[in-house]
Amino acid sequence: MPGPFDRFNDRAKRVLALAQDEAIRFNHNYIGPEHLLLGLVREGEGVAARVLDQLGVELSKVRMQVEFLIGRGGSGITPSYITLHPRTKKIIELAIDEAKKLGHSHVGTEHLLLGLVRETGTVGSQALEALGVSLEKVRRQVIASLSGARAEPRADLLDAQGKKRDWYCEDVLSGKVAVKVLYSDDRVLGIEHPYPVYQVHGVVVPKKHVPSLMAGDALDGELLVSMLKGVQAVATALGLADKGFRLEANAAAPGVTPHMHWHVAGPGLPPPPRSRSVEADVPAREVGPHPPSMGVTGPFDRFTDEGKRVLALAQDEAIRVNHNYIGTEHVLAGLIRNEGTIGANALTELGVELSKVRTALEFIIGRGDTRVAPSDITLSPRTKKVIELAIDEARKLGHPHVGSGHILLGLVREGEGIASGILQSLGIGLDDVRTKVLELMRGQG
Repeated sequence: MPGPFDRFNDRAKRVLALAQDEAIRFNHNYIGPEHLLLGLVREGEGVAARVLDQLGVELSKVRMQVEFLIGRGGSGITPSYITLHPRTKKIIELAIDEAKKLGHSHVGTEHLLLGLVRETGTVGSQALEALGVSLEKVRRQVIASLSGARAEPRADLLDAQGKKRDWYCEDVLSGKVAVKVLYSDDRVLGIEHPYPVYQVHGVVVPKKHVPSLMAGDALDGELLVSMLKGVQAVATALGLADKGFRLEANAAAPGVTPHMHWHVAGPGLPPPPRSRSVEADVPAREVGPHPPSMGVTGPFDRFTDEGKRVLALAQDEAIRVNHNYIGTEHVLAGLIRNEGTIGANALTELGVELSKVRTALEFIIGRGDTRVAPSDITLSPRTKKVIELAIDEARKLGHPHVGSGHILLGLVREGEGIASGILQSLGIGLDDVRTKVLELMRGQG
């Protein structure tokens, strides 16, 4: 389909491919506005998907509406028999017109959604209205999102090896893209994400380009501290410090040159409330080899004494910084403190130090305002997931009990908690951690 589609960016082209896939799914021999709407929801990364998600438009609900309004075809359809419906062609024309009016050089998912709601009376617009979403509200939300998304990803930017760069890092530092600066010091720049996706709201990048997390510059302690201060400042400026956020280290897309940056990813817009206190130091206490009282029974029966001690030490780390929950970051500190075990030995051999983990933890999350009693501490959802994965790792390895090594395997397998971000910020790959743990387990027979 030459011509108009030359101006479509990669996400908009993907929407058309997904729309065709939805048509095949319903055994329809055409791509209608309804399939286009489904493609916009499924695409998941662009402005349109984000707007539709904010408005409560879910893929399953749209599919139900489409099936209710027009039903399914009688036989299977091959892609070569599928054509664009005249109303879809009209929507594409309107999308191009919307991009032109907004002064945008390419057609993105946002323009397709604007075209879809502008072409009223289609099955796609009827499906939206049936879900209680007015077309005017969709339009207002898209425009509002565009006012906050000031720049499009620039796919034409290549590095010396011909790979795509992570455009905003280098373009922001070079001044090619204007952004809202949330934090700055001699080493790093913290910015509001110029094109937020996946609920990523802010980015912290070194002012001196660091091409890889494994590079020597990335292991510089002062740079690490600056990065962590930047993360905390960005999270605070975005209103995420008290509501919870996740840290993604070097979250580069496939085909993008690996380099050092941190995403500050929040729980959504607006983020759900999260109870967390933050501040003064509570002296570390020695704790016995018993798991904290977390209102969870059952799984801990399979834990060895060293496994239980990891959780007790993690609770102690939470108390030390006045946190009323045990997160993956506290578990990581507990693993290191549990000296002489596989989990601690693996981390130590990889160069992970307790002081660096504690520094990272306090800069990323901060301290609580008031002292916390052990009875008030609960497991975070991610930590519960780590425990489930640890039990699964022990089962897969044929081990009857869960020890510190299995907990560390579960921690890196979960892969999205603050602990994983800290490890990666120290230049330690999660796969390297896993390899080291399994190596030590084999050594112990």
